[in-house]
Amino acid sequence: MPEIKGKTVFIEAHSRVSVKIKESFYTFEFVERREIPEDANLPAEREALWRDVHGEVDKQVEDIVKAMQRQ
Repeated sequence: MPEIKGKTVFIEAHSRVSVKIKESFYTFEFVERREIPEDANLPAEREALWRDVHGEVDKQVEDIVKAMQRQ
């Protein structure tokens, strides 16, 4: 097998969810791309990125649900 010389320099994650609130559907999405230094712990960086993008989408859903409840 040939030696693999490629290295990860960026990671990108997309998170999207669609929810039905009352009689309407809403889709929320967030994308983030991060530059990764050579000495980074890649698995930890990936885990943190997924946590952050999913957290942002969850926050968007929470914000719209709260806004709808105030109406």
